[in-house]
Amino acid sequence: MSYLATENISIEVGSITFTDSDSGTLAFELPFLDDSYQVVVAIRDTGDAGGVNVNIYIDSVNSSKREVVVKASAKFTGIVDVIAVKTG
Repeated sequence: MSYLATENISIEVGSITFTDSDSGTLAFELPFLDDSYQVVVAIRDTGDAGGVNVNIYIDSVNSSKREVVVKASAKFTGIVDVIAVKTG
């Protein structure tokens, strides 16, 4: 995991490993001041034949200023990369 911050921006970058799971959590190295940050998630291409055929999304109800919860439309095994950004 990696954290970068200046006076106007905070960025947290990390990965969640899914192992036959449809939910994963990334705990932030340093909590944001509140939960008004933005998140980008992407399934990492591991080069496996066939790829992964799931949709991923942020579970905003269970995410907080301390962690983000990522859900998938079905159980899968793979890695999800996460970038969380707070500006202002």
